[in-house]
Amino acid sequence: MLLPFPLIPLLELSDPRVSKTYGLALDRETLEILTRAAGQRGVQVFAKVLWGDPARKLAEAVHKVPLQWLVVGNRGLSTVKRVLMGSVSTYVVNHAACPVTVVRENMLPSALTTNK
Repeated sequence: MLLPFPLIPLLELSDPRVSKTYGLALDRETLEILTRAAGQRGVQVFAKVLWGDPARKLAEAVHKVPLQWLVVGNRGLSTVKRVLMGSVSTYVVNHAACPVTVVRENMLPSALTTNK
């Protein structure tokens, strides 16, 4: 079951007070990439804080949060590690109720990863 926390707009997620409220340690580089990509594409980015198994929580969230599309990252685990640890992105692709795009870190467009 999803906790009743709201969807958090990207701008608010960048606010240290919001991070403290939800007990988050946010990755600044990821926030910068998301902000740049949202601005370039003209899309709204929201976050929802969930605790538990990431694969299952993401798949559950897609059923309860009205998403048109979900983008998830992929760490590029080896086959052995993926079998032993499981793959969040593979689980989500197979269980989500909306289209899912998996982005590998080394596949990000340079326009999104360069510091400007």
